[in-house]
Amino acid sequence: MSGNKLINIIKYVFAAVGLLLLIGAVFIYGRTQEAMSVAVLVILGVVFLAIGGGIILAGRWKAARIAYLQQNGVLVSADFQSVEINQSVSVNGRNPYVIVCQWLNKETSELHLFESDNIWFDPSDYIERDTIEVLVDRGNPSKYHVDISFLPRLAN
Repeated sequence: MSGNKLINIIKYVFAAVGLLLLIGAVFIYGRTQEAMSVAVLVILGVVFLAIGGGIILAGRWKAARIAYLQQNGVLVSADFQSVEINQSVSVNGRNPYVIVCQWLNKETSELHLFESDNIWFDPSDYIERDTIEVLVDRGNPSKYHVDISFLPRLAN
């Protein structure tokens, strides 16, 4: 199972479990008014809902950021540098890959390094170009999106 599919399952399961625990707390409080049981269910419900909701909101925030860059960003051609393994993420013992590229802003003489989103297969064989397009925020180049739409999609 790919990392994205697993994360999609986890976020909705955590959110659903959190909601069910909170509903259970209301149900128990209405029948027994046992404070300790209700407190435990509320705490667990809030934790599960926060984890699931946080993952859901992070995905929506990322989509909104990309949409903003597509409308307001500048498209630059960054020089392809390498494909690296992202050691900071692990799903089922596997680590995703990222594409690393760099772009020299000739107006400021600053060199910017960009990393793509996580890729759950080795894209090395599919990179047949020297430059990769990157959408960059005009005022803040640390806000960017590396366009990896040229890569094949991973089959389920």
